[in-house]
Amino acid sequence: MTAQPSALDAPGGVQGSAASQLTPAALELRGISKRFGVVQAVDSVDLVLRPGEVHALVGENGAGKSTLIGIAAGVYQPDGGQLLLRDRAIRFSTPAAAEAAGVSVVYQELSLVPDLDVAENIYLHREPRRARLFLDNARLHARCGAHLESLGIDIDPRAHVATLSVAQRQLIEIAKALSRDASVVIFDEPTASLGSVEEAHLLAIIGRLKAEGKAVAYVSHRLDEIFAVCDVVTVLKDGRLVATLPITQVDHERLVSLMVGRELAEDLFPPRRSPPARDGAPVLRVVDASSPGRIRDVSLSLWPGEIVGLAGLIGSGRTSLLRAIFGADERARRSVLLDGIEVGPSPVAAIGAGIAYVTEDRKSEGLAIDLTNLANLESTTLSRYGWRYDPGATRGAAEKAADEVRLDSGLLDRRSRLLSGGNQQKVVLGKWLTVSPRVLLCDEPTRGIDVGAKAEIYRLLRGLADTGVAILMASSELPEILGLADRILVMREGRLVAEFADVVPTEEAVMRAAAMEQMEVTV
Repeated sequence: MTAQPSALDAPGGVQGSAASQLTPAALELRGISKRFGVVQAVDSVDLVLRPGEVHALVGENGAGKSTLIGIAAGVYQPDGGQLLLRDRAIRFSTPAAAEAAGVSVVYQELSLVPDLDVAENIYLHREPRRARLFLDNARLHARCGAHLESLGIDIDPRAHVATLSVAQRQLIEIAKALSRDASVVIFDEPTASLGSVEEAHLLAIIGRLKAEGKAVAYVSHRLDEIFAVCDVVTVLKDGRLVATLPITQVDHERLVSLMVGRELAEDLFPPRRSPPARDGAPVLRVVDASSPGRIRDVSLSLWPGEIVGLAGLIGSGRTSLLRAIFGADERARRSVLLDGIEVGPSPVAAIGAGIAYVTEDRKSEGLAIDLTNLANLESTTLSRYGWRYDPGATRGAAEKAADEVRLDSGLLDRRSRLLSGGNQQKVVLGKWLTVSPRVLLCDEPTRGIDVGAKAEIYRLLRGLADTGVAILMASSELPEILGLADRILVMREGRLVAEFADVVPTEEAVMRAAAMEQMEVTV
């Protein structure tokens, strides 16, 4: 049964410490409603952001969090309710108006310009100029370098964004938002692309913002972060306010129950079975995979039915290794054998051999976001038919895959852009199921999705492994690696540096291998 907000959950009710109640709100959203067509995205929701307080906003995908953030940032106009900035009614007609008023947002979906460098992105439309006309590049890059240094971000201000990894781009997105003198800073899944070390650094930055008296809103599916950094938590479900409570009044189980409207099983991960046998021939063997500046001489083997976790810090080479195996890195040199047969260095060859790849960025690489979910599910099967294309057969395969990933059949004819993150990820996985892969490469398979959808993805991956599919899964979330993998490989500086087999290591042991201690590798 879904909890209902009490009188204490109203804007003037108990939020954070008693002292915070004496502080006027930096930004208040009062009775906000927003509808998109027939969908009521937000329905009479209240949110109060106070100076010196970190306010968590949580809920399953589709709960209304992104819509509420969009209204606070001037992206959407509310159908009902009002915004108050320091107790004065206000309406942000554009995102630029919200920024000018002191509201800055770090979005999960990156808004950087790939063809510009780091400094040009961070200070876009705010570049220093000489004689009010000419761009002053020296001042621009010096200012950017000082700003990045103050945040502890080690990235060259002159580097083009197109050359950066997804994680590095996320750090630049954060630096861009913090470069403005904002009184309200909203973070939307800021650690979804970050490793544990970078995540800890970001949480320290948020602590500093709090100490400076900034009002911070924090959206995350990672509950450990919520409890580590937040003072207050607001829970949304189906566009409605469930509760607003001091973080000290809830624990993990209670918070999950409020989010999903039911008690979630204590263990998110499917039961472990006996470790897959590795005494026969491997299904996949990778020999001496290298790519200039990315990975060096990486060799590994996968056996049927096992899930191998690929751990490592940002920049360790996990994504580069997966791309090299799949043939998506033109600079890579490697030997990949599937059942002892060499696989050519291209995605077409990999797919033809039975290797599928779930990329870390589902919106730009995993989906044709403006096509229907049916079209996306069918996309991997079209090459089978050529001139003999059979619409009935391809739709049948797509519907079967949708059923296997538990995607509601009523969503098949909707555009993928309109789905929650969890359902989008189901479509990405489903399209690969239509080709019955022997090997599945997964990069951050649960990035930016809620706890309930994560549990479904875990069950799906374990179910695929039980049918004999070999899975190589890169993830920045160590609990995910530890909870799901049968074997763990650790990367550092483009090399494999450790293997944990037949024993579940501690997080500390994996982090030591990833960060500092050289260990022997067995492949």
